[in-house]
Amino acid sequence: MQNKKESRYGFKKILVCLSMMLLGSVMFIIPALAAAPNASTTMFNLISLMLSMFKYVGAAIFVWAIIQFILATKRSDADSKADAVQTAVCGIAMMSIKTIVVGLGITDAIDGADSFNDESLTTSTTTTTPGHGS
Repeated sequence: MQNKKESRYGFKKILVCLSMMLLGSVMFIIPALAAAPNASTTMFNLISLMLSMFKYVGAAIFVWAIIQFILATKRSDADSKADAVQTAVCGIAMMSIKTIVVGLGITDAIDGADSFNDESLTTSTTTTTPGHGS
């Protein structure tokens, strides 16, 4: 009887986690699709948003790596120092993904755009059509 109860609890836990991941994904995708008039602009906005997210997550990972390194130095633990350096390299790599994408010429493949930007995180555009409100 108790195993059945534990499995239900595990299922509920997994369901809550999946729904939170879906909600988080929707929160990041909807601003990219909000004012996109065509598929090309939609893809450009979505890729810009993903690259911005990689940059900020990479910065957070890099800061965490610095903290790990300081704590490992205090303990004189060589394995922890190596892990901290690996984490720092991963953070730097995540922050530089935008440069890699631009360097590979992927931006030119989308309607000849020259670079991605972070404007989708800071501005919002609203358009009105004539005869449908002010």
